[in-house]
Amino acid sequence: MTGKISSMFLFQLQFFLFPFFLKKSPSVGETTNLMQIDTQKFMDLCLYLNLVFTCPLQIGLAIYFLWNILGFAALAGNTTAVVKKIISGD
Repeated sequence: MTGKISSMFLFQLQFFLFPFFLKKSPSVGETTNLMQIDTQKFMDLCLYLNLVFTCPLQIGLAIYFLWNILGFAALAGNTTAVVKKIISGD
């Protein structure tokens, strides 16, 4: 049984190690391309993390200022907009 398990292990190990021995080192163009893609993804992440914090603040301020101007009608209008958004599924 031990021989069968070790032979299965060696058989599976060759599928993991074999591609690494055949792969050539990446060229300068490939390395530059990968660095450019990673940099772009990091910049997008910074933008979206900023939106996560600022969007609720902007929505809260908008509701507050509408409440000061319109009173109860602002609450009714916001509730209607949220319900309509939920029903439409967008």
